[in-house]
Amino acid sequence: MKKIILIGIFILAIFIISCKDTNMEKNTDLDKNENANKNSNDTPQILIKDLYFFHNSNDISKGDAYGQPPVKINPISKTVTSLCSDPLCFHENTDCLFFDCNRFYDNGNYLFYAVGNVRNIKGVKLDGVVKLRVYDTTTDTVRELAQYEDNIYFEFGTGSYIYYNTYQYVEVDNGTHEKQIMFRADAKTGNIIEIQLDQKFLSSAYSSISIYSIQNNKIYWASSSTSGRKYYTTDLAGNNIESIDYGNAITGLSSMRGGKFDEEYAYYLQTDTEYLMNTVLKSGPLSENQYELYRWESDQIIYKVPLDGSGEPEFIAEHIYDFILCGDKIYYTILEDDNKAVYHEEIQVKDISGIIDQWNWNRGRLYLMNIDGTDQKFVCETIDELIRIKEVKTIDGVDYLLVVFNEVKYGAYWSGQDEYVDYYTYERADDLLLVNASTGEVTRLSMPE
Repeated sequence: MKKIILIGIFILAIFIISCKDTNMEKNTDLDKNENANKNSNDTPQILIKDLYFFHNSNDISKGDAYGQPPVKINPISKTVTSLCSDPLCFHENTDCLFFDCNRFYDNGNYLFYAVGNVRNIKGVKLDGVVKLRVYDTTTDTVRELAQYEDNIYFEFGTGSYIYYNTYQYVEVDNGTHEKQIMFRADAKTGNIIEIQLDQKFLSSAYSSISIYSIQNNKIYWASSSTSGRKYYTTDLAGNNIESIDYGNAITGLSSMRGGKFDEEYAYYLQTDTEYLMNTVLKSGPLSENQYELYRWESDQIIYKVPLDGSGEPEFIAEHIYDFILCGDKIYYTILEDDNKAVYHEEIQVKDISGIIDQWNWNRGRLYLMNIDGTDQKFVCETIDELIRIKEVKTIDGVDYLLVVFNEVKYGAYWSGQDEYVDYYTYERADDLLLVNASTGEVTRLSMPE
């Protein structure tokens, strides 16, 4: 009997020790996972932005109705899904955290976005509220950072920071003027700081400032005023300001914001003035030659210049319509020789104003070259439409391009005689194109209902 009791106690002891060891092992693994998550949040190995495209089908510049949330596009599976992951949500009211999203900025594992709108008419601000929120894609959570009675406009993001503007109405010289206020919000901490612009960048009430790049923990700024355009760098808090002199490198450009950047260089498009002198001006006044004028404005040259202004511009390639950087490559479109007028029922389509005839300049064709302009080659033909390259990313060695294209749409304009005149416009389509640059496959992506 004693032997049986001893054996039972021995077995029970082994079981207890075994259970204790197992629980300790689980706790140790849990601690490791928590530490790994903390480290991955600080220096993530894979960013969600590197795996997905983000897009909002609402276009605030066209005055489209707000409401539909941004979507996430998986370029490998070619699927388009709403950022709102609630399967029972119809995204039709404020119960949806993404409802009324009109602007967003995807940055690493964070997506900053604004909901709501404040309408301004002739200097009078109407009622309205705009909320700044951030969506953490790694935890599928939304955090509200701030609320404003002014519209906000995203400038640039880096790390967990987003830089953005609000415009507040102030009295200047017995009149009303929009004053620009610049902020920086931190997605991790929720902290927001104001970057003082007065007497640092802005020389008068009618000056404005924009960020055109952030590289190596430096912000690159462009200020505009009646006296011209100036360029500066600061640290990430807007301090330690230094001027940049690009010389004649960007003469004729309205802003460096149209450029593309890497850590050392700014790549930008410059109008081909030689083409203007030899072709357009020889064929008559510009007002009588819309076709050649538009072609001149769109037939451009890619140059690069050191971001710090320390060198002269370098020629990359000519006859470029649109381009985007992708590592050590450039994807681009050109003005095709066989461009054609856009027609609907034998009538040439106008622009959105209903005045200027529209042409299909690049015929939906994509090209690729090295970043120095060498080894130019054809990639694919998307559809017989005018296209612009919205974004590109490389996944597992394959380049995927998200492409915006134009299509014929119905429109109308006010004739000035108590009636609207119907016409057809040639403008951005509601859907997008996805291009696999390795295979040349083109997929039309439909936005969710």
